Amino acid sequence: MERQVQSELVIRISSSPCNAVFHGENVYGATSIPVDSLDTSLVQKVILQFDNPAGCDLLVAKLFEFFDSRDWSTLRYVSLHQCYYNEVLPQNVVDGDGRRAADIMKRIIALIPSVNGLRLSCKDWCLGRDGRLDEILGQRAATLNELSFDQLQPFDLSRLALPSLTVLDIGSDIIGNVDTVLPQLYMKALRKLTLQSVTKQQFVSLFSDKTGAVSVFSELEYLDLIFSSDENEDMEIDDPQHAGIFSFPKLRYLHICNHRAELRYFFQNFIPSPLARLRFYGRCGYMKDIDFSVFGQLEEISISRCFLQLDEAAEIHRRVVTAGIPLRLVSLGLNCYPGLPYIKPTGCSLVRKYATAAVMDAVQLSETLVQMPLVFRFAFKYHSMNTGSVTIEEIVNTLANADMSPLNSKLEVLQALGSQNIASIGVNSLSTELAEMISVIARLPMLQILEISTDPVECELLLKRVMDEFQSRGLGQELSHFGSLQIINSY
Repeated sequence: MERQVQSELVIRISSSPCNAVFHGENVYGATSIPVDSLDTSLVQKVILQFDNPAGCDLLVAKLFEFFDSRDWSTLRYVSLHQCYYNEVLPQNVVDGDGRRAADIMKRIIALIPSVNGLRLSCKDWCLGRDGRLDEILGQRAATLNELSFDQLQPFDLSRLALPSLTVLDIGSDIIGNVDTVLPQLYMKALRKLTLQSVTKQQFVSLFSDKTGAVSVFSELEYLDLIFSSDENEDMEIDDPQHAGIFSFPKLRYLHICNHRAELRYFFQNFIPSPLARLRFYGRCGYMKDIDFSVFGQLEEISISRCFLQLDEAAEIHRRVVTAGIPLRLVSLGLNCYPGLPYIKPTGCSLVRKYATAAVMDAVQLSETLVQMPLVFRFAFKYHSMNTGSVTIEEIVNTLANADMSPLNSKLEVLQALGSQNIASIGVNSLSTELAEMISVIARLPMLQILEISTDPVECELLLKRVMDEFQSRGLGQELSHFGSLQIINSY
């Protein structure tokens, strides 16, 4: 039988009433491949997926035989997944699976010296005595490059020293004293750090220099922090001593999720960093005082669920869109507010995708699109002070006397959200608000999708009637894109 070569291998582990079985499949799970036909010489990543309780030592023996008999010279990363949940199973069955999984992991690490990455995703298992990961890793801890944990698995990492670790992802809550829970980390090696549930004080305690010197993450490029709340810690207090205690000279990606902590001083540690991507989720009122122009390499900024006062949100919005930085993607809390005042963007000529909670009418929309000639997706709050309706003949007359030259825009998708009056469409008439929007999209020949608060079928028919009437008067083909424009209801 011809052997099949693949770089990633999923080994699904399950048991039947008769015996334990396992099989290999490609990483996307599209096809199952008998393990005997697998050429593992080029496999770089193995995922051990426990689909349901194995409960059989035969499984371990079969897996040991499989790994012992194959070439794993290129294997770098092993991931262990518990894919069932302990709701009704006896604890001894679950604990047995955990011990077997630990034995399998120890065997792989001992057998294959090239393995330098490990992920553990197991809710109920206890891997090793008291969750001590050092018993599984052994001497391999000294050369381990990547370590990742699932959200709910408690591990004691305090006995680990990981001098070569470049990637650390901890999804579980960090409970208690971080010095007795987390491993010894070497900031000069870390390139990517994700802490999905840590308090601000724990982060400071873990990484700040005990002598008072600045702690330098000299190689860190990616930092993802989800700040949790500690009932014993007053998260509202912002300590001025938290400013200037860290340095991130190579940091390119920063994500902060925060619901209670005040980070005004803490965030100052990132201002000198060469950030390219910046994401905020949750409380971020401190951003109203940030001069975003200092981030001269920032290409993407996203702010969502920010729980701000309207004046704070407006000031942050103003500072972002007038900073004159090379932004490509801007997303400013589109669904957080009923509407922010319009602010004309400046220095946003490189933006490709733009979403804002700012309210614009048709004139302001045109003005903004001119400032962003490369934008292909644009979302905003649409509103017009004008009410009432116009006939199809009247809108065609308006277009016939208007400047129909195409805007300098590559816009393909326009999301005009939040309108209250635009849905008013009759057999031969349309709302004034929709008519004003038509005057803008008439000058956007590359537009393919319009998301708007109206009935899609009626709107598409109406646009076609406007196009046909316009062309029947011999006024040209400027509205030909109306015939293929897709309308999506934004309700």
